[in-house]
Amino acid sequence: MRLTGPQIQKLQKAILLGFDAAQLKQLTLFQLDTDLDEIVSPGPLAKVVFQLIVWANQGGQVESLINAVRGERSQIQELQLQIGDLLREVAEGGGEIIEPEKPDDRVGDRNGGRATPPIYISYAWGNDGEDVVDRVYDSLKADGYDIRRDKHDLAYKGSITEFEKEIGRGACVVVVVSDKSLRSPHCMYELLEIFKNLNFRERIMPIVLQDAKIQKLKDRLGYVQHWQAEYRELEKLIIDVGPGALAADGSFGEYQKIKEIFQHADKLVSILGDMNTATPNHIAADDFELLKSAIEEQIRRWR
Repeated sequence: MRLTGPQIQKLQKAILLGFDAAQLKQLTLFQLDTDLDEIVSPGPLAKVVFQLIVWANQGGQVESLINAVRGERSQIQELQLQIGDLLREVAEGGGEIIEPEKPDDRVGDRNGGRATPPIYISYAWGNDGEDVVDRVYDSLKADGYDIRRDKHDLAYKGSITEFEKEIGRGACVVVVVSDKSLRSPHCMYELLEIFKNLNFRERIMPIVLQDAKIQKLKDRLGYVQHWQAEYRELEKLIIDVGPGALAADGSFGEYQKIKEIFQHADKLVSILGDMNTATPNHIAADDFELLKSAIEEQIRRWR
């Protein structure tokens, strides 16, 4: 298999979704028996990935590289989708397509034997939305979907941040949108992670509660203003305390999350406001048939 320039770019984007520099070095050593430092020159990660792909392309190692990437990052649905699209493009151009291995966390013998990705639910605790979440969870579970939510799938002492990132990588996420969720750092971080993993509109299934004010510009700007105030308050506190006193993976990391949420808040609520979403009563009709149809459509794209 030999990739064209645009195909190299697609593979580069997919690899960047799942690997940092240290992980990439480990991948090439363990899976390709090659020291990354011997085949690429130092530089930004995007440049390193590009050089790696060019090396693989010239040396007949593309198939091995793709298999290694897919095998090591089977849980990142967006990466799997992008590589799947690339392989279909290669096949249509006369190349040989690599049959995908099914990641371990897909459902094997459910829904009539169909493999499906995990379905996640993103929501705020302690409001009317939890009743909707319970009913969605029970209905999808009864139909054999691999449905996941924090109260059932986040282990005791498990990392909240890592679970939020897992949600962000999910191929399909039911997002219960409420005023509380739009002001919640956890819910907004999950939404941000979904957005950063691309194909945002396709991957989210919004259920909008009545108190979520996302239809009018002035109401959406109220949420942007909320995150601006949160960010500015933290910024002042950090200046007083001194950035040097904060751990990168502790308080400073949390501050960075709030900063990112503030920077993306308008984009996120604007997309939600532009989508023809459903209320809980509408979505619950016929045992959540509208929701299940949307999920099935996304599963077909995912495959």
